[in-house]
Amino acid sequence: MSTVHIHPSRKDNHPSTEYSGLTNEFQMEHAKKVEEVRSVLKEVGEDTLKALLMIDAVQRLGLDYHFHGEIEAILERLYRKFNMSQKVTMRVQRQRGKACS
Repeated sequence: MSTVHIHPSRKDNHPSTEYSGLTNEFQMEHAKKVEEVRSVLKEVGEDTLKALLMIDAVQRLGLDYHFHGEIEAILERLYRKFNMSQKVTMRVQRQRGKACS
């Protein structure tokens, strides 16, 4: 039987040192992209459809854990907006003599 001798790699050829520059570059690019999406989510404004489509896209991509606070703020704002709209609609309906529940 022949014995196979495996020589340990030299430290400077180890993948963790060889690709550390690429890893850091990737992490920096990732952080930059996350901040870009966060900025877009914060700037959605009052456009309800755009806001919901952005949330849907972020969730479908599986990235919503990065933007939990922003998503909650958008949903809260939309809830208040529609809750107020519903109250106003019901008040107007009652003023016109329509039954509302």
